[in-house]
Amino acid sequence: MTSLILITGAGSFVLALALTPWVMWLCKRLSLYDKADARKVHRGDMPRLGGVSLFIATMAFIIFVSAFLDSAYIPLSRMQITGFLVGAALYFALGLADDIYHLSAKLKFVLQILFAIGVAWAGISIGTLFGTVTLPVWLNYSLTVFWIVGIVNTINFIDGLDGLSAGISAISFLAILVLSLVRGDYYFCLVSLAVLGALLGFLPYNFYPARVFIGD
Repeated sequence: MTSLILITGAGSFVLALALTPWVMWLCKRLSLYDKADARKVHRGDMPRLGGVSLFIATMAFIIFVSAFLDSAYIPLSRMQITGFLVGAALYFALGLADDIYHLSAKLKFVLQILFAIGVAWAGISIGTLFGTVTLPVWLNYSLTVFWIVGIVNTINFIDGLDGLSAGISAISFLAILVLSLVRGDYYFCLVSLAVLGALLGFLPYNFYPARVFIGD
């Protein structure tokens, strides 16, 4: 378990740290910038696809954990893990498409809801309130979809200052990691560590003065 923790945390950190400069170079080659204007606080055109390095580092080590952690410590079925990973990939693909092609808000919102319904259908859902009150199916699905879409857009909308969304996300995942460790939930502890490591590897490029933005 110790080696798995070290590999997951250090690996996701190093991978994000190494990939982000490559993503910045790619943005410059393809002219994929967040252009400065009167409504924005940054000066000059800023590479906006930092989320690519975060996604690759995070997904690589979540898949690694799912494959190598003893199945006795994994509280999810294969279908749930698949739904979780496919849902994440679809949200990433939608955000990447928006960064490149500037999709309409209505289209993005509809697709976000459909993706969240798919994740809930795969079995990733709230399920209970406070771990004791079982929710009716319709309420469980509704709250799950509302939560996923709400969190995705909340994190996206606060990406207006250098290091803000990545910093808040890192603090949040540190809290989830600690809570998972206290509960003995080693799978989600490692999943949180994978995300936290990737965020910490990305933040040196995103703190003020930022050299790259996460993007959608």
